[in-house]
Amino acid sequence: MLENQDRDLDPLNEDGIYYPNVDLLRRVQISLEWDSVEYKLYQGFIDSPDPDFRDNGTVTFLSLACSDGLSSLNLFPVIHIGVPG
Repeated sequence: MLENQDRDLDPLNEDGIYYPNVDLLRRVQISLEWDSVEYKLYQGFIDSPDPDFRDNGTVTFLSLACSDGLSSLNLFPVIHIGVPG
């Protein structure tokens, strides 16, 4: 869940600084800086951006379902290659 008070992460906001990049299969990286050192915590791809609209109609939060690069292996059939016996 990402705070989105300025609507920059709203996938429908054409004035947002990340538009049109909050979309399916876009790369996402989560990092944190501590004691002047950046730590990369996660890299993956957006599976679904899910904006959370409040009563006033603006996006205040954004949930991103993400998956890493290994999930793409699930798209291909596994072929068993055995040793002739």
